[in-house]
Amino acid sequence: MKKDYSITLDIIRVLAMAGVLAVHFEQYFPMSEWIHNICSAGRYGMKAFFALSAYLAWSWFMKAGATTI
Repeated sequence: MKKDYSITLDIIRVLAMAGVLAVHFEQYFPMSEWIHNICSAGRYGMKAFFALSAYLAWSWFMKAGATTI
């Protein structure tokens, strides 16, 4: 594993993805009130997942020597 690799960012992406899955699961299988509150918080997971993925893609391109226009 490379020294500049951060597993923490991958863990955050997995948690964000799990939140998105929880929202979709809850839409098809209604749950009790407190589970609904937990699952509905997953709607922020989509934004977090895409923002973090964009950051990781950008940092990978910069390390590969990509230049901006």
